[in-house]
Amino acid sequence: MCTSITDHHEPQYRDREESEEDSSAEESSEASGSESESEEEVVVAKKSTGAVPSSDISNPNRASGNRVMKASDLTTPVEMSRKEREAAEKEAAQARYWKLHQEGKTDQAKADMARLAVIRKKREEAAAQRLAEAQARDEAAAAKAEQRRR
Repeated sequence: MCTSITDHHEPQYRDREESEEDSSAEESSEASGSESESEEEVVVAKKSTGAVPSSDISNPNRASGNRVMKASDLTTPVEMSRKEREAAEKEAAQARYWKLHQEGKTDQAKADMARLAVIRKKREEAAAQRLAEAQARDEAAAAKAEQRRR
């Protein structure tokens, strides 16, 4: 049990030791006088070795304008991102649905065709009724004209 407690507190202890070492190194470099300038450069050099200069970093997302496409680049399959793949799948699904809709195989197309059949039937009945009314008016006008002649 004692080891687990010391293990638990050990990282904090290490952090304190490192911060004390850093502060003692700074104090000793200040006290040395003329050597302090060269030591500061060494300390700065040590600190900067962890960082990479920005000129050495290349951004893979940055478009390079002078890149020449090769025929092999065109034939290799390009991996699509999730958004592009989902958009392509959605577009393909819409195309499949539209094709089935044009063939009249979808429920919506069947409902549309039934609705159109009802509308056509009503229009045919209305046209027949208008024709019958027009014939009746013509007959009535002809009968009236006959009566006037007499």
